Amino acid sequence: MLQQSLYLRLALSATGSGFRDFSDFSYICQAFVADASDDVAFRDAVAAADGLIVIPSNDIIAACLFTGGEPLLRKGLADLAAEINRQPGVEDISLTTNGTQLGKQAHQLRAAGVRRLNISLDSLRGDCVKDITGTDCLPQVLEGIKTAKAAGFERIKINMVPLSGINDIDLDDMVAFCIENGFILNLIEAMPMGATGQAHAKVSLQPVLADLQQKFGLTPYEGKI
Repeated sequence: MLQQSLYLRLALSATGSGFRDFSDFSYICQAFVADASDDVAFRDAVAAADGLIVIPSNDIIAACLFTGGEPLLRKGLADLAAEINRQPGVEDISLTTNGTQLGKQAHQLRAAGVRRLNISLDSLRGDCVKDITGTDCLPQVLEGIKTAKAAGFERIKINMVPLSGINDIDLDDMVAFCIENGFILNLIEAMPMGATGQAHAKVSLQPVLADLQQKFGLTPYEGKI
């Protein structure tokens, strides 16, 4: 049977008694197989109470993304990352987070083999972040980002969803913040879903990108980030 390289996206929750060992995984819930010429299977997995997934013995994990929910609420996350990192063929482990728990875990996660972070941050103004998230969490997030930078992750990407009349005035400051710190700014166009998406008009990104390119002397990047 032909060996496949797997890209795992693990959706983690705070439930369960924590990670035990790699054989304790429950099973994959969904599989997406790429073009046959790539010979790469893209699989989504949902965390169970006491473990995550079983990998067929003829396959290898090439890359793993921890997502959620909020993966940093998962007990034993650094142990899980370290165990996955020890598997043959693993080239990349990344994590998506809101950043509120990052200050406590960044160094552990980096030591465990997590290479890249995607951090949600929609504004550098505390009142705006509170309006969007419902919590006064900006100081925690910024401290987490600072700690993550010091921990030496290979790439830190800031995910921002511009909303008209809410945080679109923060775009210049966010670009400057990312340039200063060597981060990647990922602008995401809002989808009209949920209370926030329905209550606020999305910002069209094409004119925004053109404006930012002119202001900051940016050039389009076509590569993979």
